[in-house]
Amino acid sequence: MITATATRTGLGQVVRATVPSDADAILDPAAALWRWERHLPDATARQAATLARTTRHAVRGEVLVADRVPAIEALLDELAPGRAADRRALTHDIAALAFLLARVGGATRVAVRVETDPSAGCPLLHVDSVALRLLCTYVGPGTAWLAEADAVREELGLRGRTPEQANAAIAPDASAIRHLAPGEVGILKGSTFPGCRHGLVHRSPVGDDDRLLVAVDLLDPPALQLRR
Repeated sequence: MITATATRTGLGQVVRATVPSDADAILDPAAALWRWERHLPDATARQAATLARTTRHAVRGEVLVADRVPAIEALLDELAPGRAADRRALTHDIAALAFLLARVGGATRVAVRVETDPSAGCPLLHVDSVALRLLCTYVGPGTAWLAEADAVREELGLRGRTPEQANAAIAPDASAIRHLAPGEVGILKGSTFPGCRHGLVHRSPVGDDDRLLVAVDLLDPPALQLRR
């Protein structure tokens, strides 16, 4: 049974789900974030923790959706050579997320980025210059984000400020900053989504804790359409 609810009315809605079936909800005109509140299977969590603990690197590759499993295997082998048999569950989970975004966006190819370097992210609150982006933090602190009512969009951008100064202006109430939990999946709407004026304001978490982040972007999708 699908469980999906919007946390507020108007633009910038956050749609919460407990199963992936309703990911198309991100196509709603008012939606900014689709949030799948899930818990990782034990094997996937263990394999992700090992990878996060033993590597500090970032890799990116283009993945043909029809060949996603071997493509993800090759990408993870680039990150940590020679351990494919030890991360089968993680490989299949990432492949499933690649398929999920491709299905929502109508793409046959996606770009997959895997990061275990906690310094590789963006500390500035911003809106991505993409149509849709899927994020999942398997290990460590999750992506920080703001509800629409808590973001001062007129302050977006560095404008000669440090990231800390800019963030304080964009989010005057720092306690309003929320985080995706480890294992949760977020599909974020960005500034290039057709008709979108309220892409999700977010940033990478701060700190140097072990972290494993997977990001998936659409490649050559057909024209995305808002769901009416």
